[in-house]
Amino acid sequence: MRFLVVAEDLNFNRLPAKIDVPKAKKANREDGTPYQRNLFDITTEDDLNQFENRVATYLDQQARLFFWYRNRARKDYYLQGWKPRRIYADFIVTLQDDEPGTDDSFHQVFVVETKGVHLKASEDTEYKRSVFDICSEHAHQTDWAKLVPAMRSKVMRFEVVDEDEWQERLNGMLFG
Repeated sequence: MRFLVVAEDLNFNRLPAKIDVPKAKKANREDGTPYQRNLFDITTEDDLNQFENRVATYLDQQARLFFWYRNRARKDYYLQGWKPRRIYADFIVTLQDDEPGTDDSFHQVFVVETKGVHLKASEDTEYKRSVFDICSEHAHQTDWAKLVPAMRSKVMRFEVVDEDEWQERLNGMLFG
């Protein structure tokens, strides 16, 4: 059994090459400085709630990070589980390989869904955890080079991160 992310035309669902951003205030780190490791220059304040901005700020300050991307709901990367609604994770996070002499720009990819404390035990969150667990399990077992040559030697994981333990979970991803 293989799980693939595909678009309606059966091509791999990829991150967009360009984003058209409506006139809106640009989001910044919590201290007001611009994001440095965001894949695209502009993420608007409307794109992030307060918790997501804390996560984005934290990610943006990590030296191992190659880039992070605020995945846009109903527009970008999604997973399709066994229920009809697609799952649009909140962030795509890539880490640089920390071994000297490697010429890859990134080694690990994390698909991250964040959940506030009030949603931690909801039916929808438990469903997403199940889908993410299955995807992580199969991503670990998959030879990506057969499916997507650009993913040769890359590690991919899917994580649901709860607000009451977000920093500990992200530390585990980044430094574990």
